[in-house]
Amino acid sequence: MGIPCNTWVMDSYFMTKENATELLLRGYSYISKIKRNWSVMYDRRYWSVSSLQEGIPKVEYEQVEVINPKTHHKKYFLTVARDVFIKKLGNNTLIFIKELEKKTSGEFIEKYPDGWACLVTNIHDTPPKQIIKTYMKRWVIETSDRDDTQELHLKGCQWRNIEGQYCFISLVFLAYRFLVWAEQQGVLKGYNSNLSTIGEKREAFKRLNNEEFGVWVHHLNEQCPSCEIAQILRELVYGAKVEKFL
Repeated sequence: MGIPCNTWVMDSYFMTKENATELLLRGYSYISKIKRNWSVMYDRRYWSVSSLQEGIPKVEYEQVEVINPKTHHKKYFLTVARDVFIKKLGNNTLIFIKELEKKTSGEFIEKYPDGWACLVTNIHDTPPKQIIKTYMKRWVIETSDRDDTQELHLKGCQWRNIEGQYCFISLVFLAYRFLVWAEQQGVLKGYNSNLSTIGEKREAFKRLNNEEFGVWVHHLNEQCPSCEIAQILRELVYGAKVEKFL
């Protein structure tokens, strides 16, 4: 079995039972880091993820090689899987991971002594290598998240529910569409001589809209100088407090 195309990849912050349940109800698969204090059932006993890892013999770990989708460099891991039961989520697979470092002699050593991570997934009968490879695609997504946060000034998304994530994604696509439209219309060039980055295009678009809004307010004030709403908007543009009109 491979990785379904409707698979969500998350970090442990977004891996809550509420989110995972929602994904299950919608027919999605997930791969996520899991916090070490989560309770799981294995071999008819309840364990924390941390205590379960401590009991795994070193000889059970197998070495795998994975290509980093972002850098295209080879990465090496020791992995072992455990099929567990998690309350509210049912049967899941835990993939325990220890990252390795390849020395010039060709010898492999643990990159972080006593360091390990754990992935949880509802995808079964799939080799740990494939699960890790898919999860590592999240680092490519991080580049997009950086653009959304820094370049578009959307400040990232801290919502931990699915609908909040959909709202944030919609805002991102809407912002991109505005920038693409403005660039194709050629209206950004007069507001920034360099438009090579998303941030520079956003700044030019902001200046364009500030000017357009100022012109609109000026025309509104000319047409109806006594209108209270026109005065409020004009004072907002030029920095006065709104409270004095209320």
